[in-house]
Amino acid sequence: MTIAGMRLSLRSYGDRMVTHIHDFDQLVFPETGAMESRIGTRAGELSPDCLAVIARGTPHSSRALRANRFVILDVEGTSAVTGPVYRPLDQTLGQLVRYAAAELAMGKLAADTEFHIAALLIARIRQDVAARAATSVARALSLMTAQYSRNLSIGMLADASGLGISRFHEAFRRETGKTPAGALRDIRLAKAAAMLRETDRSIADIALAVGFSDQSALTRCFRRFRATTPNALRQRAGRLELSAEQQV
Repeated sequence: MTIAGMRLSLRSYGDRMVTHIHDFDQLVFPETGAMESRIGTRAGELSPDCLAVIARGTPHSSRALRANRFVILDVEGTSAVTGPVYRPLDQTLGQLVRYAAAELAMGKLAADTEFHIAALLIARIRQDVAARAATSVARALSLMTAQYSRNLSIGMLADASGLGISRFHEAFRRETGKTPAGALRDIRLAKAAAMLRETDRSIADIALAVGFSDQSALTRCFRRFRATTPNALRQRAGRLELSAEQQV
């Protein structure tokens, strides 16, 4: 490996299926042509619209479908990029790949040039991953805000985001600082607080309307996370609950 454990190369592949496994991460950027591949259990086709991220220790097989040229980035040490194995290769990243291929085609790169090109490729992928995660989290938050009264499971929220459950949970915490369950709870409490201040609906009715199983569950949640009770909040707003039983 070269400086900072990164090595760039320009490669072409034949039409015979070949299987590899290596102890470093590998990023595969198609410049021209296409390649059929299987990475772990995932099958896909690499083309100028789709790149691949191969984690160290992952068996992978490939064969070219036509004349091709790929920019390959091998990375040792800290994992280069996390997330999906196959991912879109957008226009901006495509321009970087073509630039890298042109530089590599002229011969061995100087160490600092190789490092900067490699760093640009990795940074661009990470930016794309972060942007997609933010969009995915926004979709889940939109579902929570629109349908907070439903019994929204983590699976339903992950499906809405377009991510797997573990990646969704990680992205959600990174983007919001909360767990999905915590965010849904806070939305429900905010909706309940607004109803308590602005309507004369009973606390029991409000509890059901915002997604709690009953009035006691809403009261416990208010006490734990807002250090108050629904009835106390309503009294401060000048709206008294009619039944003493509903003040429990």
